[in-house]
Amino acid sequence: MAGNASSQTLAVTLTLLSTDEKTAVKNGKSELMVGVINGIVLGLSSAVISFLIVYFLGIPNPLKIAFVVGVSLCIAVITGPFFALLIPIILKKLKFDPAIASGPFITTLIDVCSVILYFGLATLILGVL
Repeated sequence: MAGNASSQTLAVTLTLLSTDEKTAVKNGKSELMVGVINGIVLGLSSAVISFLIVYFLGIPNPLKIAFVVGVSLCIAVITGPFFALLIPIILKKLKFDPAIASGPFITTLIDVCSVILYFGLATLILGVL
């Protein structure tokens, strides 16, 4: 989900960067707000669904598991648009073509951050299993 959110922001940012950098930054604020709203909605939804599945399967600590899933998804989806806005702007300032370098770099960064966030939060909340 974080990759999807960052892809949308990246596409809009790259389109606007090709015409006017100030417009890209101004529009970035609304893209970040959409990311926050999506993160909250998706995080809450996934937490409720995770809780119900874990509870009905009889797995211990359904509330903790739902918390880990919901919070990690929420944070990942919120950070996706942030990276997708920031990285192309930085690459353009460094005189690199943001359209070529942004996609693979952001995809890798979001994937790595999401996995570290999820497993780190799971280890912190659930402990070592």
